[in-house]
Amino acid sequence: MRKPSAVSLLDLDVELNEVCDFIMFLFASIPFFVVVSWGRLATWSQDTLALSPDPDFRPHLDDRLALHPDDEPWSHFKPRHTIEYHDCYDGLKCARLLLPLRFAQKGSKEPEIAVALIRKPSRVNITDSRYGGVVIVNPGGPGASGVRFLLENGGRLQQIIDADTDPEVGPPNTRPDARYFDIISFDPRGVNHTSPQFNCFPYTSSRHVWSYMADAEGFIGSSNTSFEQKWSRYLSRSATCMQRVEEEGHDSIAYYMGTRSVADDVVAIAESHGQWREAEARKILKEDPTATQLVGPERAFASTKWRRNNEEVLFWGVSYGAVLGSTVAALNPGRVRRMVLDSTVSPQYHFNGTLGDTLTHADEILAQFLHLCRKYGPTRCKFYRETEDAMHRDMSSVISRLKHAPLAVPASLHRGPDSITWTDMMRLVGQSLYHPASSFPLLAEILQDIFNGNGTSFANHKATKRGLSVEDAQEGLYNLSPKCKLDGPYSPACSRPNEWLEESLLGISCGDGGFGGNMTQDQFRPYYDLVKAQSTANGDIWAEWDMMCAGWTAKTKWKFEGPFQGDTAHPILFVGNRLDPVCPVEDAHRLSSNYTGSVVLTQNTIGHGILSAHSICTDMAIKAYFQTGELPASGATCEVEHEPLEIAYD
Repeated sequence: MRKPSAVSLLDLDVELNEVCDFIMFLFASIPFFVVVSWGRLATWSQDTLALSPDPDFRPHLDDRLALHPDDEPWSHFKPRHTIEYHDCYDGLKCARLLLPLRFAQKGSKEPEIAVALIRKPSRVNITDSRYGGVVIVNPGGPGASGVRFLLENGGRLQQIIDADTDPEVGPPNTRPDARYFDIISFDPRGVNHTSPQFNCFPYTSSRHVWSYMADAEGFIGSSNTSFEQKWSRYLSRSATCMQRVEEEGHDSIAYYMGTRSVADDVVAIAESHGQWREAEARKILKEDPTATQLVGPERAFASTKWRRNNEEVLFWGVSYGAVLGSTVAALNPGRVRRMVLDSTVSPQYHFNGTLGDTLTHADEILAQFLHLCRKYGPTRCKFYRETEDAMHRDMSSVISRLKHAPLAVPASLHRGPDSITWTDMMRLVGQSLYHPASSFPLLAEILQDIFNGNGTSFANHKATKRGLSVEDAQEGLYNLSPKCKLDGPYSPACSRPNEWLEESLLGISCGDGGFGGNMTQDQFRPYYDLVKAQSTANGDIWAEWDMMCAGWTAKTKWKFEGPFQGDTAHPILFVGNRLDPVCPVEDAHRLSSNYTGSVVLTQNTIGHGILSAHSICTDMAIKAYFQTGELPASGATCEVEHEPLEIAYD
């Protein structure tokens, strides 16, 4: 790790702090709209931080596995080679599990990673015969936080896969065939609370300044010069990241963030859970030999025994998580007991850096916005016109006007002055395609306001997405802390938790895929034209993410590129929406043909991921699959309870 010179950080700390304060206060008033496809990070009360940490553990050691001191509650947990759970987040369990950096070279002197695990406990004791095992979930991204996903969706997932009956109601012999599951998710390598982290900015302040400037430059199609500007900007970040890789050497996490490594982590988590299950069962039965339900202690011991090197995998992966799941299944077909792959993207597109038919449905979903707006009228859709043609005309007018003349918005009491740009609007349109039920009402409201020449609602929306608040700057949160000065730039103490989200995505997608390396602008332009031709609604966002790989030369060293096929121990259930902006259900059908006995269930709606809508039919089909292994009929389709804009979204 590079250390700051005594002159640059210790003698000038007052000046640096004052400069950081001033710069951050200025930028705090600028709304910052970050391109992410998942919701706001869940919060927790101080009561949940009443933990039971190891009294001998120093949580902020300056080493590869250290976390930011404010990364609560994770910085209190000591990483261990076996799962040791701690209470966290009001009723959940958390642990940091040590796993090999390189599974192919495991050894006592080999470097390790500390994976952040979070578990929503089963509603029955693990010694209960109704205990169904552990379902491991991954939300995709790539680079999305599994911890965050479980905090936001754990209750719904458990409601879907668990038996309908309350395990606490009735005598113990009620529904002995019912099954209740633990649900585990995790932050993949380099992501969020898992360490080591891959961070390409020396300080929080430098990251925010770079990000504000990138945002101001607009999408690569926003002007005649934006393509070259963004290419240069992403090259600058990649060059910095590659410097970090060179400094860290062959042990850099950037080489081992790829899909194959994380697939091995999934199997290792299943094995570690089996080891924990056996130890926990012995502990429970020692304290209370009558703690079993329906079976005696001997059978309880047998059912909870760790099946070393043969633990089954129950998995639910979404989007890129389906690439991860199909990799697990191809490498370990005999372990697959249950696997739901939701919103499947073709693995070949991910690893080859090709577009395929990825964005085929995006413009159709935007057309559905206009159709549903007219169908449900002005009480549900503020952009209502009497005909879809009129709505299309006025939406095109709004977008065109913003491209030539951004809309000025004066300041309010809670944000600074702002300017609504073409990039802002295209970003909003593209993101609205992922979760139409929640996004279409907002899109309609903002389109109508901009049509009327009023950008206040959009500016307010952007302000809620910014990465820095005035209060943060006023409180000096971005000053260099004593720990940051001691540990030096790029250390965990110099960045706020999970700021490196884009580096995580790049480490996985650029490391695995065909973009990056020595790719030139002339080589990328035809791909950009292809993306734009496939989707006007989502093409600029998609191409921008791929351009971020420019100059990225740290390719994954532990890689699996197929074949993606197998005769799994139990058939896979593929699910997907009829129209998905980035993962067409046609990809699920193609991949399903490679896995023996698997079927595809289509949810008749629009959006990304089946959780973006509510369908009792889909929920019941997945429940039956986890409860008994029963698959829906080949080619089955499930209706949803409500269309987007049909009812007010809560």
